[in-house]
Amino acid sequence: MYNTKNTLSKYSGKQRGIAFITAMLIMVITTIIGISISERMQITIRRTSNILYHDLAYQYNLGGESWAALILLRDLNDDSKHGYLDSYREGWSSQLPITSFNEGTITGQIFDLQAQFNINNLLLDRNTISKDPLSNPSIQYFKRLLASLELDPELVYAVVDWLDTDNKITYPGGAEDDEYINKQPPYLAANQLMVDLSELRMVKGFTAEIMSKLLPHITVLNGYTELNVNTAAKELLLALDPVIDNDIVDAILSYRKNNSFASKIAFIDFVEKLISKETQTNANIGHLVDVSSDYFMVKSMVNIGQAKSGLQSTIYRSRLGKLRVIQRRRGVL
Repeated sequence: MYNTKNTLSKYSGKQRGIAFITAMLIMVITTIIGISISERMQITIRRTSNILYHDLAYQYNLGGESWAALILLRDLNDDSKHGYLDSYREGWSSQLPITSFNEGTITGQIFDLQAQFNINNLLLDRNTISKDPLSNPSIQYFKRLLASLELDPELVYAVVDWLDTDNKITYPGGAEDDEYINKQPPYLAANQLMVDLSELRMVKGFTAEIMSKLLPHITVLNGYTELNVNTAAKELLLALDPVIDNDIVDAILSYRKNNSFASKIAFIDFVEKLISKETQTNANIGHLVDVSSDYFMVKSMVNIGQAKSGLQSTIYRSRLGKLRVIQRRRGVL
């Protein structure tokens, strides 16, 4: 006789097993979803925290920039009483010690941008009586700087063409649109002043290797600037004139350890006393050099929470005491 009771019991047991497995699957899926949501929330919280910390670090970096501005104005005020000159023997060049605040630390330093050669001088320098624009002092100076770094002096002509406003090749070795239009990807010559040194990498002949040699000695500024002989490095001083050799530059650097040149005349007199009587310095040295600076770089670094943020600011300081931030660059510098 068919046992209905046993059959129902058997089906009921199977259903309970299926229900148990289904419940376990739901629990597993729910757990996975919960873990995923939790992980996403943690990532979101961390991302938000990093954004907030970086924004806060930027505000502290701006505070560092303001600190530097006050230092530069104080130096200008002192110069107005004792003579305008800037050197690394002055207080403005000292690095700010690592300073702690509630959330983290900040440090910073001011650098003289006129301790480097301004690439835009190649176009801005009009101090020549010759009809040939390539005879201007800054072009000749840059050629000597390239040579002193064991680089091809003819590279200067491609830079001149990159900066000038026409589309004509100024000199053999120069380059205009026809050179760059065939690149991949193609582009055109800027035909205007450079805004950032990274542009130089796009100019004909300026490879990564050449840039690595050149970058410590050059800058890009929006006005004609003289080289500050109180802060310039050996390579830049050596390129000022063919008669200036390593011995003369070493004497200049030795003098600068305990002194500063008070005027460009004082610098030229110092150099001329060291060269032979049969030779004379280039008449353009007085045009190329100065003993004070108008352009400075402020670098600050903030550590706060998990964030590390840097700010690099280019500041113009006029003799009238007006400061203007020309450019800011964020990141770990």
